Formats: sequence, structure tokens, C-alpha cells
Amino acid sequence: MQLDDALWDDLIGDLYDAVLQPEQLGSAVRRFESVVQSDGCHLFATDAQMNPLLHVWTLDWADEQAISADYYAHYIHLDPRRAHMLNTRVGEALQCSQIYDERYVQRSEFYQDCLIASGGRYVAGGKVLEHLGMVGFAAFNRTQGRPDFNVQEMAAIRRYTPHLARAVRMLAERQQLHLQAVANEEGLSAQRIGVIALAATGRVLYANACGERQISELGQLRGALLQLEPTIQSAVAAAHATQQPQSLQWLGRVQQRMAVQIWSAPRSGRERWLQTMLPGTSGVHTLLLIRPLGESAAVTASMLMQVFALTAAEARLAQALVGGATLDDCAQRFCVSINTVRTQLRGVLGKTGCKRQADLVRLLMGMSSVLT
Repeated sequence: MQLDDALWDDLIGDLYDAVLQPEQLGSAVRRFESVVQSDGCHLFATDAQMNPLLHVWTLDWADEQAISADYYAHYIHLDPRRAHMLNTRVGEALQCSQIYDERYVQRSEFYQDCLIASGGRYVAGGKVLEHLGMVGFAAFNRTQGRPDFNVQEMAAIRRYTPHLARAVRMLAERQQLHLQAVANEEGLSAQRIGVIALAATGRVLYANACGERQISELGQLRGALLQLEPTIQSAVAAAHATQQPQSLQWLGRVQQRMAVQIWSAPRSGRERWLQTMLPGTSGVHTLLLIRPLGESAAVTASMLMQVFALTAAEARLAQALVGGATLDDCAQRFCVSINTVRTQLRGVLGKTGCKRQADLVRLLMGMSSVLT
């Protein structure tokens, strides 16, 4: 096995290039496999509900569709390698033959009915992801009739696995952000809320489907630059000067009356709700939330969960506080302890960027006034 510095740099470079081009991850892993004489890699990551987030399969000797379906439906719960690696460090590589002896293999349903039945035998790998409920593993395989990985090959796998873990984490986070963006897009659009994010120059960085339809109602769009109407621009300036959202009613160019709420992008330590709404979008200076008037549109728990990433319990508490309830009232109403309510309040304040309960109530009442 030859693994000089130049080849090593290329192998690691291929991994990180795959973060920008996920479809290249399989070929990057295959190139490393040729160095350690692996017969195929099964690399996967799942979310907290064990739904696949990332899947790479280079086992040409096995039926991917059949084995993958069986694995995720049944054998993932029996896989002793996965159970063992859950308690190891991310990036640490192990040899299964050093953990499970021949006697164990002969009695294991996973080994006998899944791995060996499909043609595999020896495995080396480790946990490559454990973050925010996501878990991922990489398994380099040797087929039946071939020897286990030797000392040099295991040294290379141990050297490679931490880099693979870093690349997998970046890819999984990117996938999770994409799914989150899709969910937010659908949720806000279903409530007919337009979202427009602007850079300091007025360049449109993001607009959901409703926002795209409403851009022309707010000003002149020249290329990617939006020149807001003077009244709205003044409200933008006030939002940045006071660091408080500004609300107004606006009569659009087609005589459509709409409610507009304007936010300055949260400063350091207050970006959580913004990043949830616009994952992967950087350089946001101003955020506009727009909704046509003329219909009942109270601030709902669902809306608060979409805009601020509140949990259902946090959204329920926020609604109750806006309605005039005290923390003690909420504890009795929701059959929880006062300490639980206080913990939920801290979560709401942190996600909305408010420092005090009074600021939160003022903020949400402002939203209600323009959206009803």
C-alpha cells in the first residue's frame, strides 16, 4: 500500500470538494478504497427519526436496493457495529474483528442473515456524525474469502476517518438546512406570508413564492436591486435605528392593501430565528414580512413556530402571554410546573431576540396588529 503525502492531499481534497458537489462523495470514497483495498463502503447518516439524510453505497457485489431497504427497515436495529459505535468518539475507526469473535459472528442474526448472506465478511469503520440528533457511520468492507484489513490499511483508515467525519457533518447539516428551508417555505406560503430578505445595498438575497409576487408592490426592482418606496424605506431606517421591528399598512400598486413588518437583521447572539427562516443565507440586512389584508389572519402558534422556530409548547406560551396571562396562569392552564414555564419563556426570549417578557409581548402584539 502506497500513501505518500501528495496522494494523501488529493484524497482529502476530494472529500472536501464533495461538500460543494455531494454527487462526487461516492467517487471520492472509492478513490480512498483503492488505496486500502476495500471491497466497498456503506456510508450513511440519519436524522433523529432515523430517516436517511445521506447515503453512499459502493458495494458493487451486493444488491443496494434490496439490502438498503432491508437494512433501514430491520437490520439497522440489530447491527451490533452501530450499537457499539454509538458509544465511541466521532472520527474513531475500529475493526469489527477486534470486537466480535468468530463465535459471536456465528450467533449474530445481523452477520449471518444480512452481512454474510450478502457476501460481506470483515468491516472497519466508525461513527462519522453525531450532531443535533443526526448520527452517521462509515463501514469499509472485505468480502468473503479475503483477509481482514492489515495494520497499514487500518492506520490509513484511522487517519482518513476524522476527515470523512468532518465532510459528512457539513453535508448532513447542508441537507438538514435544505429540508428546513423547504418546510419553512411551504408553511409561510400556506399562510400567504411573503418573505423578502435584502442586503444593505438593497439587493434581493431571498424571496419565497409569495414574496416574489409582492416585490413589485413595494418598490422598483432593477435587476437584483429593489428600490423601496420612500415610506417603506423610512420604516426600514427606523427598524435599524431602534433595533425594533416596524409595522405599517401599505396600499400596493394594484390597490391591494397589505400589512408589512420590517426587521433589521438580528445582531450577534440573536440570529437563531433568522437562520431558521433563511438557512444558508448570509449578508441579510433587512427582512420584510408581507401579508395581504382583508381576511382574518391572527398570529397563530403555527406562524410563531415558522417565524421564530419555537416549539409547540413555546408558541402556546407566547400566545397566552400576549393574551394577558401570567406565568402562574400558564402553569395552571397547561398543567406544568412554574419552573417548566420559566424554562419555556427563556427559550422564547432567546429565539425571538427579546430581553424581557414585556419586550416579547410588545413584539408579538405588533405582529398581531398588522396581520389581522
